[in-house]
Amino acid sequence: GEKEGGDGRRAAASHAPALVSFLLRVLDEEQNFKIVLTTLQILSDVLEAFGEAVRAWPEAATVLVPALMDQFADNKIVIRRANLSVVRKLISLLTPARVLRPLLPFVRHPNSHIREQAIAVLLETLGEDEAQPFELHRSALSAVAPALEDPKPKVQRAASSAVGVLGDRIKESNEGGDE
Repeated sequence: GEKEGGDGRRAAASHAPALVSFLLRVLDEEQNFKIVLTTLQILSDVLEAFGEAVRAWPEAATVLVPALMDQFADNKIVIRRANLSVVRKLISLLTPARVLRPLLPFVRHPNSHIREQAIAVLLETLGEDEAQPFELHRSALSAVAPALEDPKPKVQRAASSAVGVLGDRIKESNEGGDE
């Protein structure tokens, strides 16, 4: 009956962190296009099916964010798009503060694809919930500002738009404090 299904789902949810960790190991070690793509799709499904378990997992962001950011180095656009889809699911599950802490160092990553995507993900993360603490916007701005002088024009453009958005947010939060 339905009760048995619920119990099975709860039992499976308790193993979600182990399953996610296994899938991330596959992503880290695997080079085969189809296996990487399928692993990203399974990871997306796991985040969707067991979102509560992932949200309750204290290390979710520190484990998932670095592993997913590394996938943006892939030369295949299909992999980068599938990865972005997983990252967006993760952003919607976790709070911006949880996602940003492990994300910010990737703004200075040696790979330009990763730098560019880190800035885009940073903006999406802060866009999830605009009412973020001033400190979070300030640390994001500090991390992104050096990318304005990045050797890659795409990274410069991403940084420029991020600085504009972050500057507006900081200004709004300062004005909001006067009311």
